[in-house]
Amino acid sequence: MKKYLTVFFAALTLLFCCGCVIDPNGNKPVLGVWWWDGSLSADTYLSFAEENGVNEVYYCDDGFNGQTESFIKNASDRGMKVYWLAGEYQWLRNDEPLYALIDGFV
Repeated sequence: MKKYLTVFFAALTLLFCCGCVIDPNGNKPVLGVWWWDGSLSADTYLSFAEENGVNEVYYCDDGFNGQTESFIKNASDRGMKVYWLAGEYQWLRNDEPLYALIDGFV
């Protein structure tokens, strides 16, 4: 019994470590990856991700700019969702600069 539980938890851990879970509607597996290195070629990175079934990218960047916008559009064109992750500790007290930054690109 202990052997089966060990195998079960190892498989479960592997599943979550790979970022592969079933989406809320139960349709298809969600395979997500983190990307925080803006110096990499977005085209090369997204091609590799697309070839490996990635459909969500958790993109960390220090500011929303033309490069970020281009990356999100490129990934979206390939059928990937992009979650832009950014933050400044000052936004805890005053979130207006964040909304002004986003409004400038929307």
